[in-house]
Amino acid sequence: MAKIETTLPLKDAFEWRHKTTLDDAFTVSSVIYHHERRMVFGLLFTALIPVWLLVGQTTGILLGLISTAGLMGVIDVWLTRHLKPKRLFICRDGLGLDDEKSFKTIEFKAIQKVRIQPQFIFIEGLDTRFFLARARFPKPVIDGLIQIFKAEGLTGTAYPYRIYFTPEKLVVEETTAHEELSVHERFSKKYRYYAEVTWDTLEFSGTKLTGLKRLKDRTAAVTFKSVKVTATHPSNGAMKTQKTDAGILVFKAFEVIRLDEGDTAVEKPFKTLRTLIEDMRIVKMDQTADHVHTVTLEKSGTAYTLTFQADALYVGFNAFEGDAWYRL
Repeated sequence: MAKIETTLPLKDAFEWRHKTTLDDAFTVSSVIYHHERRMVFGLLFTALIPVWLLVGQTTGILLGLISTAGLMGVIDVWLTRHLKPKRLFICRDGLGLDDEKSFKTIEFKAIQKVRIQPQFIFIEGLDTRFFLARARFPKPVIDGLIQIFKAEGLTGTAYPYRIYFTPEKLVVEETTAHEELSVHERFSKKYRYYAEVTWDTLEFSGTKLTGLKRLKDRTAAVTFKSVKVTATHPSNGAMKTQKTDAGILVFKAFEVIRLDEGDTAVEKPFKTLRTLIEDMRIVKMDQTADHVHTVTLEKSGTAYTLTFQADALYVGFNAFEGDAWYRL
């Protein structure tokens, strides 16, 4: 019987590859049936009988027997290599297939086509394909995977859902629309490191920004290419200043007070800032009053001054500079 097992390296690989943070996941190994191995062995051996007869006629029976033993060994090695169990990895965001030579992964949102047949399941993305023999994996796992495809809208009408993993199966539970995650719940699932922090845990100078958007719950989010965190950041176990990979700054109760281009006040400051913010660089950030901050920005040689109000600051990213999976 196939055994479900926790496999942390696959989980880490999926998280790094798809820039996500998983709260739960599992793998299940496929089953190789011995009678099928014997059948494949017999078919290959039968197909090679003409070769053995030819060798026996030209070199003698002894060499023919030696050649036969060699061929049997080659067949056995080939079967051992190609009939190894594969590991199916399933998580909240997608799935993967590990055959010890490679670990192919795909997010559910990247799947373009699913074909479910009595014996096989074909899964196709833009540049990734999966082929699953249904008999190789436990039926409850395959049934759960098919249910996920339905919930994702790949084989029917999409609906909101949650996935729970038990030692024996996947549980796909339909949820209602009002159970949507809050801003901070959503980002805490997206980023490996996400927390409310004090302003002195970050060094903003030199940070390059990539986007700005207003969110629900009176928040706004600014994305960045990298930021420096100080030794006082709550998740910084290295206890020294480190760079991060790309991430997000989330401001609670965010309001733009004014935006100046040089000495000129800009009309509609939030809307204008949103169109300008890509590739802006923070020169410095100062707190000028309770919950009021002034940021000096630079883009293409032009200086901007942004004054805004925010009650709290959250930061999210997936890697510290010292992490093995750190990539910029």
